[in-house]
Amino acid sequence: MKQSRYLLPTLKETPNDVVLPSHALMLRAGLIRKTGSGFYTYLPFGLKALKKVEKIIREEMNKIGGQEFLFPLLINRELWDKTGRWATFRGELFRLKDRGENEYALGPTHEESFTDFFKQEISSYKQLPLLLYQIATKFRDEIRPRYGVMRSKEFLMKDAYSFHLNDASLDEMYRLMIKAYSNIFKHLGLDFVSVRADSGAMGGSGSEEFMVKSSVGEETLIHCGKCGYGANIETAEEKIIPHNEHFEIAKDKYKDDLLTLTKNEQDGWVFSRHEKENFDVEKKHHLVHTPDTENISVVAEALGVPESAFIKCLLYEIKNEVDGSVLNIMLLLRADYQVNSIKLQNLFPNSTIDFMSEEKMKKHGYAPGYVSPFYFLEDDSSDFNQITQFEYYIDESLKTGKHFITGNNHPLEHLEVSDFEEFKTGIKFKNCSVYEAKEGGACLECGGKLDFSKGIEVGHIFKLGRKYTEAFQSTVLDEEGKSQLPTMGCYGIGINRTLAAIVEQYHDDHGIKWPQSVAPFDIHLITLNIKDEASMLFSKELYENLSSEGLEVLWDERDQRAGFKFKDADLLGLPIQVIVGPKNLAAGEVEIKFRNKQPEEKTVIATKDIFLNLKKLIGIDE
Repeated sequence: MKQSRYLLPTLKETPNDVVLPSHALMLRAGLIRKTGSGFYTYLPFGLKALKKVEKIIREEMNKIGGQEFLFPLLINRELWDKTGRWATFRGELFRLKDRGENEYALGPTHEESFTDFFKQEISSYKQLPLLLYQIATKFRDEIRPRYGVMRSKEFLMKDAYSFHLNDASLDEMYRLMIKAYSNIFKHLGLDFVSVRADSGAMGGSGSEEFMVKSSVGEETLIHCGKCGYGANIETAEEKIIPHNEHFEIAKDKYKDDLLTLTKNEQDGWVFSRHEKENFDVEKKHHLVHTPDTENISVVAEALGVPESAFIKCLLYEIKNEVDGSVLNIMLLLRADYQVNSIKLQNLFPNSTIDFMSEEKMKKHGYAPGYVSPFYFLEDDSSDFNQITQFEYYIDESLKTGKHFITGNNHPLEHLEVSDFEEFKTGIKFKNCSVYEAKEGGACLECGGKLDFSKGIEVGHIFKLGRKYTEAFQSTVLDEEGKSQLPTMGCYGIGINRTLAAIVEQYHDDHGIKWPQSVAPFDIHLITLNIKDEASMLFSKELYENLSSEGLEVLWDERDQRAGFKFKDADLLGLPIQVIVGPKNLAAGEVEIKFRNKQPEEKTVIATKDIFLNLKKLIGIDE
């Protein structure tokens, strides 16, 4: 392609609203143009790269028996109603009606469509296993589209779905897909990792994400350098290390006194005593008055104990989006951990989760800032909270340790409990695991240190199970002639995101540095002086010979200064630049610049050997 005739508008400056390097370079190098919030047009240069990504994906899908489909972008509401996702997909779903008032969604994903097709066409176990896929445009009404094509409202995706008679067959396909995805991302030249992940709105179990390492990635990856354990922040677990069980809140101050903790400017935190008859230092709980402490970190500092010694009690309102019912819960969590919102959401699918307001806390009998399921009085009588409209959940972070401190559900008081496991038997707790793993925490598998990094999600695979085949009653006959519900897998790759991730990993201050496998052109032929007849004749012959061999060549034969051409060439970032200049040509040489090498390399090749050498550099041998 002659560059003078190629629609390739480059930009010298980065637009003001751009954050990521990939977004900036895709705009500046003429790959994309923004047409609206979350919508982008692909120009010829960008579309060529996108098609090369697609080609690599198709090859690997076909190798493992995938068969390509293309479903309509519009999906009938009746299909979504069968799985309940018309109601539960919420605001991300683009919904519309035709002139006959029939309702549709623009497909963000196509589980329903593939499962409905399967129901209509597949009837016997002899037709299984089956792997179907498509590469198609998807839509998601992102509340905050950003980062260019990394998070847009319209995007291109490869989604594949497999159908199996049993779980063993699904497991085998899952392993094949992990290998295929690894091959795809290796072929694309990406530095990636696979991590355990959450299945999200797709449902099912057995979920793996493929993440491209990037300092500007949206996802947090957790990995252990010792054993290789990896997960994203939404699913990661760690080995819960007990806090120091031998701490004493008041050290040697527990004698005959009830304690009050106060703060003054001269001495800081001070314990004061007032007499109380028959105060038993060996009893299983003690009260500490804490009038000047507004949060756990302040109390921990004052008492001289770690935050891990505290129990954090959180109140939530859970609204079921399907039937409108509301559930109040109290969640107990070790205070040095945070709640992972995805894990909590998975406890209550199809629900909206909100923190309870202080007004409602008080209405239910709880003291904001001192919330606890327990309420002990100074006369040692006790009153366990028995509010029937509440459910009580206890997080896995509290599974180790006995000696804890919690609020006393009474203003200005905290409660020390010497044996929490025995102490909490008065209330029915449901066990859960919603804590968020911490950087530097202990690996669940080997005890090594967990490290955090950032990544861009480019692929995600799931074991869907029978959720969709059951909803559609998509059955097949087994060997004995009995109806069976097949089990399913789902496998997605975000093609736009993958292209952006490649640019994110392959660039420098001057522009993109394409890996050979996805470069829009193989060679950038640059004629420095088009007024030099010898340069033009040599360039034309080389261009035609290379093109006849199937190589894709972008020939810069524009009437521009050499410096202008060099800057554009580096911005476009094609792997090999062939620079034809009058001086080198007169010496029988041509300069070669390897833009995709780290660091860049330059060399000269004799003109008589240029054609064969370039073919070898691209990987084409005689």
